[in-house]
Amino acid sequence: MKNKRIKVFAFAIMNNHIHLIWQVQAGHEVADVQKDFLKYTGQKIKFFLQDRHPTLLKELEANLSDRKHQVW
Repeated sequence: MKNKRIKVFAFAIMNNHIHLIWQVQAGHEVADVQKDFLKYTGQKIKFFLQDRHPTLLKELEANLSDRKHQVW
């Protein structure tokens, strides 16, 4: 929203997923906005778990070639 790439009309945070009603603004691609959103929120979740719930973070271990954890 800060970069004016999207307009958020509503959201709901559930215990295991979220719902968003958003509009991608002209000049931006949906796939790019979604990729950046998922990366940003995934990193924030990982940092939160590292600080406050490290045992829960172990459940998200993926050991993939490009990442150690998989949030989404």
